[in-house]
Amino acid sequence: IQLEFLKMAASRCAPASQSEQMALLSPTSSQIQAIQDYREKHRGSNFFNHLSAISESIPALGWVAVSPTPGPYVKEMNDAGQFYTNRVLKDWKEKDKTHVEWCKAWVEILTELQKYVKQHHTTGLVWAKSSGSGIPQPPTCGMPPPPPCMPIGDTAPLVNDDRSALFAQINQGENITKSLKKVTADMQTHKNTSLRTGPAPFKLPTVSNNNPVKSVISANAPIDKPPVFTRDGKKWLI
Repeated sequence: IQLEFLKMAASRCAPASQSEQMALLSPTSSQIQAIQDYREKHRGSNFFNHLSAISESIPALGWVAVSPTPGPYVKEMNDAGQFYTNRVLKDWKEKDKTHVEWCKAWVEILTELQKYVKQHHTTGLVWAKSSGSGIPQPPTCGMPPPPPCMPIGDTAPLVNDDRSALFAQINQGENITKSLKKVTADMQTHKNTSLRTGPAPFKLPTVSNNNPVKSVISANAPIDKPPVFTRDGKKWLI
């Protein structure tokens, strides 16, 4: 009955009202009540402790209506039943080992149920998001193909050549400075005043209505400068 209820929950959405939920739980609650009634009718039985162990712990199947801690609820019912399984062990462990194995098996069943609930229904029974959803169907189309890989074989030689050239220059040590160009006095701005005058800032040309502009002066065009004839220290600037 519990398995059928779980299959039903996986194929439909949660009940909209408490009355609907009670109707769905009716088969489970009826079986639990039947077990408890059977125990009460057989109080004089030699196996009353056995019946009590089942009767006290079988409500664990009602975890499907418990939220948000169904797992601890199952454990609580299992602990209640072990009060009577311990009595069975005390009475039968020296007489018949079958009763011992029976107690262990029943406790193990409820322990595994608790593990299942904790893993798959941690905060309560998981219903389907919509009726008839059940197990999700696989996608109709596959995933898009991955982007093409870079041609490693073509780029690797270029990378190696660049690295080889870089390491070759580094390995020159102090000799690498020999390839540097010497800065003469005429290249220094504090000695050559003409270098301090940069290019003129760019200005939009004035457009005449009668004479359209034929060309635009480039911002980098050379600028005419007045002739220089002066002395800078020991050097004449012409």
